[in-house]
Parts: sequence; C-alpha cells; structure tokens
Amino acid sequence: MKRTHTSAILALVLVTTCSVEVFANADRVFAKLDGNFRGSGSSITDSSGKKRRVSCQLANTYDKKSGKLKMLGKCASSQGSSRVRGTITHKNGNVTGTYISLRANVDMTKSTGKSGSNSLTIYSSFIDRSNGELYEIKQILQLTRAGFQANFFAFDKKSKKYESAGVLSFRRK
Repeated sequence: MKRTHTSAILALVLVTTCSVEVFANADRVFAKLDGNFRGSGSSITDSSGKKRRVSCQLANTYDKKSGKLKMLGKCASSQGSSRVRGTITHKNGNVTGTYISLRANVDMTKSTGKSGSNSLTIYSSFIDRSNGELYEIKQILQLTRAGFQANFFAFDKKSKKYESAGVLSFRRK
C-alpha cells in the first residue's frame, strides 16, 4: 500500500513539473518576443502564390498576467504595404492565436499550438472572405540571439503537406 501511495505521489509530481515547465517555456518565449522589432525576408502575400520580398516593423506587448502577446505593425512588399496584427495567448501550456497574418480579407476559424524551450508552433485555419476558400497555416517562431525568426507554411491540399510560404528574420530595434 505504501509503494502505491509513493508511486501516485511521484506521478503527480512528474505531471505537475511537466505542466510548470511547459508554462515556463511559453512564458519565457513570450517575454523574449516583447518589444520593438524590425525584420525582412520573403513570403507569399496574396493568392498568386509568389513569394515576394517583405520588410516589417513590429511593436509587441506581452501581458504576463493574461498570458497574451499582442503584435501591431506594418509590413511592405512590392505589392504595397499593410498593417498587420496578431494576438497569441498561452494558458496551461496551450498556445492559441495567430502571430503575423499578411493576407487581407481573412477570418481565423481555428488555432492551436505549443511552446518549446525557444520556439512557438501555431496551426491556424483561415477563411478568405473574397472567395470562401479555407487556408491552413503553420507558423514557427524561433528565438535567435538578435531577436526571432518567423517561418510560415501553407497546407497544400494536393500533396497533403505543409509547404514553405515564407521566412522573416527580426532583430530587436
């Protein structure tokens, strides 16, 4: 009986430690994304599917109490410029929301994600209001020494795989 009791306590400690570690990872990554950043790279910005050179300026604000990271900014490409925004929330190790959406006229329908020790991975579904088409996007935010890198992947319905849709590298201002 004593052995069962000890095993139950050990299992509870392990589950609690893992949950606290996942929460601490998300909290640490979110805190490192707080601040002003400037970045550039290439990304698909419209329905043509062509990658274009993109540059962005972002102002991120992290509220530790609510677990929300809000991003406001502006990105520009040869096709013009647009305001971008996003909100990511972490709670109990789960991440939801979208970080950077460069597409106009879309509504997010679903979002799930997870946090690693130096990264966030977010899966989101969007509906294009102009044509009713559903887009599935994967975003991976990886911390770097100077800031972070944002990798974007779009789900290709024919190959049934996520394919690269862009990479932007950001440095703290």
